[in-house]
Amino acid sequence: MRDSASNNATERPSLRIVMIGLSIRSDWRNPEAHTHRVVMRALQERGHDVVFLEERRNAAVEGLMRSDGAGAVLSFDEEYPDIRYRSYDPPSSRELGVWLGLEASTADVIILLTGAPQPLNDLFDRLQAPHVVRLMEHRKSDHTVLVDLSSGIEMTAYYPLIESGAAIADAIERSWAAGIRR
Repeated sequence: MRDSASNNATERPSLRIVMIGLSIRSDWRNPEAHTHRVVMRALQERGHDVVFLEERRNAAVEGLMRSDGAGAVLSFDEEYPDIRYRSYDPPSSRELGVWLGLEASTADVIILLTGAPQPLNDLFDRLQAPHVVRLMEHRKSDHTVLVDLSSGIEMTAYYPLIESGAAIADAIERSWAAGIRR
């Protein structure tokens, strides 16, 4: 648990939240990027430290660059200066567990999103980090759900694009609160 932060006169812990997905910078064949941006902003407005991890040279960024040029990707930082992201080079399969463990060592919540590299999906399900709430995004036929892997409970349904990230931010905070009581 991190230091407390005040929001609307209610005290809530400030969480470190790591989101891992296809891309936050590019929506090229990645419409979920819009939803993830809304969710990140809603979490940040509540005082949480949120970072999005995306694989370097991912299909969404490369497709956008081929379609609209490098300027389209570079303009993300100007348009969304408040959204933090890190690009990473994919670790080898032998090092993937160590890489994920390092991310988990400083996180309160890790959310594996639709479009994350497949080897991460397999490993994430087996991650042993009792201090971390593990949430996974699953695509259904007409919507997306966020599932708490510890309990197997579907926390919230969303997408197509939501108007407000507040409902998803609430679900993430509820999952974390339930996780510390387990």
